[in-house]
Amino acid sequence: MAAAKIQNLRVKPSQWANLCFEVGGVMGSSSVELGDTVTPFDFPTFYGNLGTTVLGMPARLKFDSAGIGADPGVTASTLCALRAEPAKAVLDKAVAARENSFYGKYANQTAVIAQTRAYYDPGTLNSKPQRLTALSTISQNQTDLLYAAYFADGRLAVVKSTTAEIRSTTDSVSETCSTTVNDGFNQSTNTGSQNGTSNTFTDNIATDIAVDIASGGVTNTISDDVSFGVATASSLASSFGSGFQAQYGVSIGRADSKGEAKQLQSGVNTDYGYRVPNLENSAQNHRAQISLMDEQFSQYMYAQNLPNLEKVFQNELSSIDLDVKRLQVSYLSTLLLSPIPGVVTGRYKNPGDRVSAGEAVVRVENNQEIYLVGILVYRGMITLSNTVTVTTTLFSATGTPPTVISGQVVAARGNQGNDDRWEVVVKCNNLDGGGNPILPLHYSFDYDSTSATIA
Repeated sequence: MAAAKIQNLRVKPSQWANLCFEVGGVMGSSSVELGDTVTPFDFPTFYGNLGTTVLGMPARLKFDSAGIGADPGVTASTLCALRAEPAKAVLDKAVAARENSFYGKYANQTAVIAQTRAYYDPGTLNSKPQRLTALSTISQNQTDLLYAAYFADGRLAVVKSTTAEIRSTTDSVSETCSTTVNDGFNQSTNTGSQNGTSNTFTDNIATDIAVDIASGGVTNTISDDVSFGVATASSLASSFGSGFQAQYGVSIGRADSKGEAKQLQSGVNTDYGYRVPNLENSAQNHRAQISLMDEQFSQYMYAQNLPNLEKVFQNELSSIDLDVKRLQVSYLSTLLLSPIPGVVTGRYKNPGDRVSAGEAVVRVENNQEIYLVGILVYRGMITLSNTVTVTTTLFSATGTPPTVISGQVVAARGNQGNDDRWEVVVKCNNLDGGGNPILPLHYSFDYDSTSATIA
C-alpha cells in the first residue's frame, strides 16, 4: 500500500438519466419532487409477464390498462404520466377481442381441430375436398347432357325467337231438387223436401179467386218420404163449406248439369337480343369450373396445415397476444419510469405542460454507487486491479470524524506532461451501514484535508 497525493478529485454518479417520454403529449400527472428517492422499474421482467392471464380465467389477459396501472412495480416506479385515454381504450378493446377469440376458438381447441379435420381432410368421406370434386363432375355432366339435348333438337345455332304455351282445363257440376204442392185454390211455396219429414201447408180460401166458394180455411198435410227427390207417400185432408170438393196436386222435380272447358294459349316472342343456348351452357360450365378450381386450390393450401393444427392454433393465439403486447407497451410508454435507482436532481415539466417525444422531463442520478474522478499524483503504475482508499474531512469541518471510502480503479490513464500524474476513475459503494449516502453527488475534495492510498 502506497500513498498518493490528490491534485483534484470530485464525486460523480455512476448512473444518470434525463428521463423522457417515447411519445409526445400533455403531462397529466406528476408525483415526483426534487430529492425524491427513485425506485427502478424492472422492464424486462414486467415485459415477460405481459401475457399473463387472470387466475382461473385463461381467456382474460391480466394487464389491460387498469391492470398495468394497478401493478405494484409500476405504481412504485411511476414518476409522471401523460394523458393517455385513447391508448387505454385501444388496449382494453384488444384485450376484450382476445378474450372473445379465445372463447370462440381456442377454449375448445381439441374439438375444433377434430371437426376441422373431419370437414377439410381430403381423405375423409364427404369432406369439402371430395364434395368439390363431385360438384365439378356434376357441372361437367350437366353441360354434356344439355349439349346432347340441344344437338338432338337441332338448336346449336342462334335462337332468334321463343314460343310460350299455356294450357288450362275447367270442370263444373251442379244439381237442383225441388217439391211443389197445390191444393187447387192457392199454390204453396216451393220447398226442398227432406227425407222422412212431414210438411203442413195452410191456405185461406177467402183469398182464392173462385165463384160460390164458401169462406173457410183449408189445412193440407203432406207426409213425405223423399229419397233423391222422389216422393213415396202423400196425403191431403181438406175442410170446406157444404158440397165442395177439394183438389190438390204434388209435383217433384230434379235437374242435373255438368260442363267442361279447355283452353290453349300460344305466344311467340322475338327480341333483338338473340341467344345461343348451347354456347351459353358451355360458358357457364367454364365459369363454374374456374370458380371450383380456385376453391379447390384454396382448400389444398389450407389442407397443408391439417397435420399441424395444434401448433397452428398455438401460433395464432401467440400472434394475438403479441399484438396486444404491442399495445400494452405503447400504453406503458405514456408512463415515466426510471430504469435506475437514485434521486431526482431535476424536474423540467409540470402537469398540463406540452411534452415532445424525447424531451427531458426528469433527471435522475444514482447516488448509491459513485465514481471518484480526478487526478492523483502517484510514483508508480496504477492499474485496473488497484484499490484506492480516500480519507477526508467533509467540508473541512473542524471536530468531525474523518470519512473513509474506497473502491476499485475502473479507468486509469497517465499524463503525457508528467509521469507521476494519473487521470483515474474509481468506482465506490456510497451507502453506509444504515443505507444512507456517504458522499454527496458532485462533491469536490479539498486536497489539504484529503489523503489517498493505493493498494
